[in-house]
Amino acid sequence: MQSVAGKKASTGTTYQITQVTSGSFDHKWPSINNNGDIVWSQQVGGLWQVYILKSGSTTPSPISVPNTSHNREYPDIDDSGDVVYLEDGQGAGPGLSVIENIGGVESTIEFSSGNPPGCRNCWRPNC
Repeated sequence: MQSVAGKKASTGTTYQITQVTSGSFDHKWPSINNNGDIVWSQQVGGLWQVYILKSGSTTPSPISVPNTSHNREYPDIDDSGDVVYLEDGQGAGPGLSVIENIGGVESTIEFSSGNPPGCRNCWRPNC
């Protein structure tokens, strides 16, 4: 995967293409914030995990998560460095959740199925 970083010049914008990942792993769904931090998902042990390359760093690392036994896909990163992604194995229906990760602490923003764990009357709009 490559990154395109822009630098404003007096006559316009110049760009530099930089290789940010390597290896035989599949790297998907990159996202970059205004600070130049980049996140993406790559397979580790058969599961998709989110990696980050902080601006100015040359070594990517996995983001900290409490449990690595779920797929984490389609990450996005804000300018504060907080990351959101889809995580599988949650709730019913499709079993996906939108997760916010702040410093390794995960919080569920939304269950994609509209059916959080423990909901017994899923046909009710307030469940």
